[in-house]
Amino acid sequence: MAFYIRKYHGLEWGEFELEIITPLFLAGADTNKPELRATAIKGALRFWWRALHPNLPLAKLKEDESKIFGDAGDKTGKSRIKIMISRDLSYDGKSRENPLPHKVSKFTYPCFKPGETFSIKILGDKKIFWLFQIVTVLGGLGRRSRRGFGSIRIVRSNVIDGQDNISIEDVLNLVNKVSGARFRVEADKKIAQIANTGANYPHIRT
Repeated sequence: MAFYIRKYHGLEWGEFELEIITPLFLAGADTNKPELRATAIKGALRFWWRALHPNLPLAKLKEDESKIFGDAGDKTGKSRIKIMISRDLSYDGKSRENPLPHKVSKFTYPCFKPGETFSIKILGDKKIFWLFQIVTVLGGLGRRSRRGFGSIRIVRSNVIDGQDNISIEDVLNLVNKVSGARFRVEADKKIAQIANTGANYPHIRT
């Protein structure tokens, strides 16, 4: 019990009501039916945490990452972060979208539609909540999220302010609070590293 208390000390449950902005491609074992999965949300958090820490040597990156998100080894074990789906999405049985809209194709995936809402709870600290906000602003969930699909927005939350009309300066502030102030806004309104580290994994760069 003492170990359990130490492991989760300083964490709280953040509640988020979310709205889908672009078609969301998520599935479990049945690829013909979309499914909202907590593992996909944790995967997005992990991806963006790594993208915001290009200054770390790979070994240090993996060590720090595993302390937050867990790993399969004996040293760190399970993640400190927990994610619960408190209000799920329901598939209508017919919604499908072309995942390659720039190509003429009849190929489509089943998806959750824009405008649908769902709610989740995240056990974490302020940095994790800020990181999740970054996921909703800069990224997305599920397949093709790096091509604009799976975009979501925070409708309301008990741990962060709303993100309507969020500015590039607001995004930079979030990025630097998570990363430790390693980024700047350039003249063309792009967020970039203060110094290019040449990291060999996906990251925000100059």
